[in-house]
Amino acid sequence: TRVSVATTPSGELVLVATLATKKQTQLISVDASSGELVHRGIVGHDVFASEAEAMEALRARFCGGKSIPAIVHGHAFLGMVHTSTQVQVLVASEVRRDPLPGGHSMCTVGRTQWVSAPLPSAAGRPPLSKTDGEGLERLKDFTVSGFHFYSETYDLTRPYPSPRPVLGYDPNYCWNEWLASPFEKAGLRACCVVLLQGL
Repeated sequence: TRVSVATTPSGELVLVATLATKKQTQLISVDASSGELVHRGIVGHDVFASEAEAMEALRARFCGGKSIPAIVHGHAFLGMVHTSTQVQVLVASEVRRDPLPGGHSMCTVGRTQWVSAPLPSAAGRPPLSKTDGEGLERLKDFTVSGFHFYSETYDLTRPYPSPRPVLGYDPNYCWNEWLASPFEKAGLRACCVVLLQGL
């Protein structure tokens, strides 16, 4: 799996996901008003045969055909937070892969990065309350690296061998359930890994 978060010239975020379990690359935009993820599933619009094609479409649609001003690459989306004024995406920028039986692998998060951007149409909206702002900062300061893990192809939330698919996970063991909710709402839950805590 390869993921990217691009910052466009207008300051908006666009997500790109090439999942190990699919043969296509998805282009996911962020609604400038609500901060919600937007993906229609239309081939040639936001579904592409390759990452190169998706990046070319991103440059054409969001950057006027010019280069992308800033881009963060990684191995997985770990979650997303959007408030009335900004959107933030958590990316696993480094992972360590360890083999599991059956050809599966477990990925331990080695390094993460938050990518944030203001919502362009947030002018005039009230800022976060002090309590909410402090809560968001605590979340961003929380150490994920080295202590969290996931598998792209196997349900790690149940005893081995789990008969369930990855997205048939037990939510009681999914650390990023709330952070993954924007992906779930957009019908893109597979684009955000099921993250467990405990290593």
